[in-house]
Amino acid sequence: MTKLGLFAVAIALASVLLAIGGCGSQNCDDLIGTWKIERKPPKVDPNNPFGALAEGFGNMLTEAMTLEIKPENKYTMTLAFFTVEGTAKRSGNTVILTPEKFMGMEINKSKDKDSSALAAKDDAEKPMTLQVGGDKSTLTILLDNGKPDDQAVFKRQTE
Repeated sequence: MTKLGLFAVAIALASVLLAIGGCGSQNCDDLIGTWKIERKPPKVDPNNPFGALAEGFGNMLTEAMTLEIKPENKYTMTLAFFTVEGTAKRSGNTVILTPEKFMGMEINKSKDKDSSALAAKDDAEKPMTLQVGGDKSTLTILLDNGKPDDQAVFKRQTE
């Protein structure tokens, strides 16, 4: 094969690699903005006071839950008074949010076992997978089994 032929093959291969795994498929620029969670009320037995208490606590936490997707594939999520920061990686209609900081501290350095926020921090350390809605106005949380969480969806906030 001639040098020109090898060069053409290299260019074609580079183009395919960029199309499959390059910036285009990993970029979250079209999702930049503020997203607020909308939660469907869970079905609670009205005769169970603990169910009502759990529902109220869940509503309190998620009422103030926001997600801000920023340039350069970064994000900040706020849940009540907890803040998580990290990177957002996109592949097709899926976004994986990988936490890096919890309440301003790098996660690997915030392993304080005496922290009152330990349970929230443990949850904050886990990546969250979101499914982008067809019109890019919703981000649905995907459960560990890959199914959408029909109880909570992030909706894009308009300016």
